[in-house]
Amino acid sequence: MPVSDSSISKIINLIYPLDYSTIYKVVLDVADPTSVKSIDYVKKNLERI
Repeated sequence: MPVSDSSISKIINLIYPLDYSTIYKVVLDVADPTSVKSIDYVKKNLERI
């Protein structure tokens, strides 16, 4: 089976355009793409432990 026909290759070929389109949309919205409120909340609570 050629590598280009493998399931993992198909999945990766779906993920990359979606990932880049998400980043592109955030840039157009002039927002910080690295800020994730739920992750920041977890990090803040983990610092207390």
